[in-house]
Amino acid sequence: MILIHPDDRDFHRNLWRDDSSKPIQIYRLATVIYGTKPAVFLATRVLRKLAIEAEPNHPFASKVMNNDFHFADILTGSNSIKQAIVIRDQVTNILASGGFNLYKWTSKNSQLLIQNADESSIIDLDKNGGIKVYKIVAILIIERLQETMEKTVRDYQAGFRKGRLVINQIHALRRIQEMSKGI
Repeated sequence: MILIHPDDRDFHRNLWRDDSSKPIQIYRLATVIYGTKPAVFLATRVLRKLAIEAEPNHPFASKVMNNDFHFADILTGSNSIKQAIVIRDQVTNILASGGFNLYKWTSKNSQLLIQNADESSIIDLDKNGGIKVYKIVAILIIERLQETMEKTVRDYQAGFRKGRLVINQIHALRRIQEMSKGI
């Protein structure tokens, strides 16, 4: 939940009534409402701000928070269990300092599961979503490679490039072939 500063709550008002015979009620929102257009931006901005503020004391977690968040999910790894535990603890503490308490957590290694966690908060990847994790990883990889790829891939190459589909190139070649038959 992201709280709205009290000075800004006047700008976040909703008009509501359950019945047209009743008067309109005015509500001042105290939190960002998820599902609205600015909610994703605001959530991401808050997470980035927390990461920046934590960077001097928690460099591993700050880097993870800046690079490994995808909307409200964090997907990261480490070279050792010890480092992964440090990252887990630091990220958890940083998020808690901003009022974000983790409610789902998973790892392939049981040492990384949060001690005394409620069973419903632990996700078994083998049973509940290896495919979802795969999709998130694929999206993250494409996002990270996009900028580098755009600099190095030649203009005529398509593939995973926005607005440059292979099918468009095939269509253009077929049109050229059809037009050359008439000559």
